Amino acid sequence: MNVWLQSLVEAWDMLTNIPTPGGLEFDSDADPDKTVACFPLVGALIGFIAFLIASLCSLLIVSDILAAAAATIAISLGAELVSGNGEVSLLAAVINLKMKGVPLSELKEAPDTGIVFDGAVSMLIFISIYLLKLICVGLLVFHGLSSWFIAVFALGYLTRAKLALNPRTRNSRPLVEVDDPKQTLNLCWLTTAGAVLIGGLTSFPAPLLILIISYFLFMGYDYFFEKGGFDISELLVDTYGAAADLFFLLLTASLMAK
Repeated sequence: MNVWLQSLVEAWDMLTNIPTPGGLEFDSDADPDKTVACFPLVGALIGFIAFLIASLCSLLIVSDILAAAAATIAISLGAELVSGNGEVSLLAAVINLKMKGVPLSELKEAPDTGIVFDGAVSMLIFISIYLLKLICVGLLVFHGLSSWFIAVFALGYLTRAKLALNPRTRNSRPLVEVDDPKQTLNLCWLTTAGAVLIGGLTSFPAPLLILIISYFLFMGYDYFFEKGGFDISELLVDTYGAAADLFFLLLTASLMAK
């Protein structure tokens, strides 16, 4: 149990910009297999925090519309703070560079996110992505579906785990080396499935539909990276992880918020 807790702390420190309490000290080192297996759990915890924020706003603010608006802003800004590079800013900066003909494979580190304020097109990309995220978050909060954030972020961090285990890197070694990649990925799926079922418990059998759709989407994702011919880097994990968060947020909001 101690190793799993240490591995969860290690995964949290790797994936988020929020430091863990300094008092968390362990006698054993984190296990890489268990650390990657905890990636979706980190996403589920972030989603649970978003759920708590939405619930708190509903309790403290009488108006449903104002409560939804306050929760939407808080959750969206919080997601930016949790991410080391800022999810929306990173996506906007990478898309802007891609439009200028700069391939993602040439980026050695996260681009300067200040580029999103460089010109009308850059600003439009940033605003469009941010508005899309606000609308999706707002729909889930307004319709009382905030628990789905647990599922959404677990799926997004499952994407990060799959990329971290992919050996298509410059040195043909995954970003995180584990003893048994297949077993580790199965643990990731198990954690994610639990998070999706818990997050969508009140909307059953919708969680099963989301899991089935996600499974086939990831099969296409694997094919895309296999045929893409580019190396996986930490920047690519951050970029596609942020894109996955937004995609699963959009998918869930589209299916559930009617």
